[in-house]
Amino acid sequence: MSASQLGRVVSWAPQVEVLLHVAVGWFLTHCGWNSTVEVVRCRKPMLCYPIAGEQFANCARIVEEWRVGVRLSGFGRRELEEGMKKVVGDGEMSGKLESLCEVSLGDEAMDLISN
Repeated sequence: MSASQLGRVVSWAPQVEVLLHVAVGWFLTHCGWNSTVEVVRCRKPMLCYPIAGEQFANCARIVEEWRVGVRLSGFGRRELEEGMKKVVGDGEMSGKLESLCEVSLGDEAMDLISN
């Protein structure tokens, strides 16, 4: 198998454009604030794996307060599969993401995103 069949490595990618793609169903995050805001804006549930600093507080907000993600207990295949099962197709989480996005962006910004 050639490297081109495995994927593509780039120095930068337009994260918001990637997140808005219909094929993206969730986002694996270390819970940095910038990524958290972008993911909420794109209305994607999060699999949270904080590593250091404020990431733990951000994770608590995402999981416990906003309820738009789950905290992973580890980073193995089993933990990722369990996390995905919890967020994929969770209608309640989708509704909370929609509300959170509306509150954070306001009506005018929501109109721009929807069009």
